[in-house]
Amino acid sequence: KNPYCITVEVIDCIGTRTHLSSYISTHAPSSTMVTYQHPPDEKQDLLNCCKVLAIALFGWLAVHIALLPFESGAFTPSNPDLDMNRNGSSLWDLETSKQRIVLIVGNNEVLQQNILQWTRAPHVLPSWAYPIPTREDLEALDYAAPPRYKSFDPLFATLRNDPFYYRPESTNNKMKPDVVESVVNLYKGKADSAWNSGKNLVIASAGARLDASALEKWIKTLPEGSSPEDVQVIVTYKSPRHQQLIQAWQTQQQQLGPNTKNTTLTEFVRTGQLKHHFDEMMNSLGSAEVFVKKGMQTIIIDEKGLQRERVDLSTAVGCLVLKVRCNTNGIVGDYHREVEPPKNVNGLDMSESKLKQIEKVLQDFDCGLFDILSKPSNVHFLYREALFRTCSALSRQITAKEAIRRIEAIAKSP
Repeated sequence: KNPYCITVEVIDCIGTRTHLSSYISTHAPSSTMVTYQHPPDEKQDLLNCCKVLAIALFGWLAVHIALLPFESGAFTPSNPDLDMNRNGSSLWDLETSKQRIVLIVGNNEVLQQNILQWTRAPHVLPSWAYPIPTREDLEALDYAAPPRYKSFDPLFATLRNDPFYYRPESTNNKMKPDVVESVVNLYKGKADSAWNSGKNLVIASAGARLDASALEKWIKTLPEGSSPEDVQVIVTYKSPRHQQLIQAWQTQQQQLGPNTKNTTLTEFVRTGQLKHHFDEMMNSLGSAEVFVKKGMQTIIIDEKGLQRERVDLSTAVGCLVLKVRCNTNGIVGDYHREVEPPKNVNGLDMSESKLKQIEKVLQDFDCGLFDILSKPSNVHFLYREALFRTCSALSRQITAKEAIRRIEAIAKSP
């Protein structure tokens, strides 16, 4: 038709109508007629604008709050907002020019191997030290360094009065006080030397899952001039949770040695051996709670989220915490990578049904710490995916003793 006609419905902020009219007059044919469906009242425009913004903001807040407990991030070394905890503080806010002590808790053998390699290569982590004594230093104290020795396990075993690495027979399952003091001083001397030279310290051990008493002992081994405020603790949360049960069983088999009759997973649980490994190898969140209550900055890495993003643990810790050289694809250069555990394991005799029941028990146990670990400002989550996914305000807390009892009952059932 001639003239052209355009009808515009405007619910927008002030000024849009002016810009729209100017655009039409410039680009449309000269005979075009424009009509508006409401009076050109600037106050009405402002009111409509505020209504739209208020509705949008309310909707965004509702969705954000609902999803907040399950926030997670993808690995992007250039992204400073990778991790946000419930209080809005970022992992990257923890970085200062001060010296740091990073304590990595858990059975992460490949990560320990990489850390040892990185700290011994001046061009990779020149400002970090991994201050472990030599095998000869330990053997001089009648300690047997563990196979492929590269961790702080002997130190933390000593702090827990665990004589596992001590060669002579102990009395009442405790080591002699002079031996304890000598081992602690050996590790502390190495840490003091590195710290006094201006280095940051990284410490890794499967045995660093400490109760409050052992934690106080470890704090006393910190270098002179440092404090718990200088410590960042990294705890890994493994899922499915029943995989930690399998890992605890396999670790026990390795400790028994080749000349000892191996037990099946069912025998391991039914004969009460689980309770000796539960806190050390299966209660990572309980360990995190101890560090959090002491006021230490605690980073919990959800390995399920790592798997989803196809990032291995060494990359997450190396790039985001220790700051090895990385690009958008991960670590630059060669490093030891995680190996997929074998699916068919000799002695793994539990049915899938029983493992699922055990998984439920362990998740219920974890949910008891949901409120404790979700609120403090010194807790940070990386790659949160499975952690607390099944928890709610109605989750009933069960103790470690009760969790072990239920798992044993499942193993004994037909």
